[in-house]
Amino acid sequence: MGQELTKPTIEKLEEIIGDKELVLFFLAWLKNKRNATKAYLELHPEVTYDSARALGSERLTKINISAVLAIYGLDPEAYFKQLKEGLKANRKRAEISERDADGRPIYIYVDEPDHATRREYHEILGKLLGFEKGGNETMQQFNQQNNFYNLTDEQLDRLIESKRRQIGIVSSTEGEGTQNSGESVEIR
Repeated sequence: MGQELTKPTIEKLEEIIGDKELVLFFLAWLKNKRNATKAYLELHPEVTYDSARALGSERLTKINISAVLAIYGLDPEAYFKQLKEGLKANRKRAEISERDADGRPIYIYVDEPDHATRREYHEILGKLLGFEKGGNETMQQFNQQNNFYNLTDEQLDRLIESKRRQIGIVSSTEGEGTQNSGESVEIR
């Protein structure tokens, strides 16, 4: 993991980002929920919205966000560690185990899976792996017609032989009297 600092100084940020004005822009960008236009307008209220949009976007491209996040200890390793932990999230549930002499409940706390939290982490992982789209839509797998399905065994053999020759693999049947008619096999 990168060097971890809980509260990096302006000087440290300036060392990484390279310019005090970019550091201020970066901090305004974070404050404005990662909105470059609002960050630029906060620092330069005299410009128009359209100018702030263009200039904010330009400023943001000058900042190596990964390097800045690394000084906070927020690198890919930390991300995947947290993702893995989130997939195992548990919660404590109170359960009455017995009652005391006055009839008041005595609770025990049971560890159980926190499915709501786990679901959020599963969605993130699903998006990273390409199983889920944005939102809550699950990727659908469509069965496409297998182009090889309608070929005869002979056509498949010729196709395999043709591919073997293309990549330089000698056939086990070569030289055993097998004839190739020279006919090409088209896959539709």
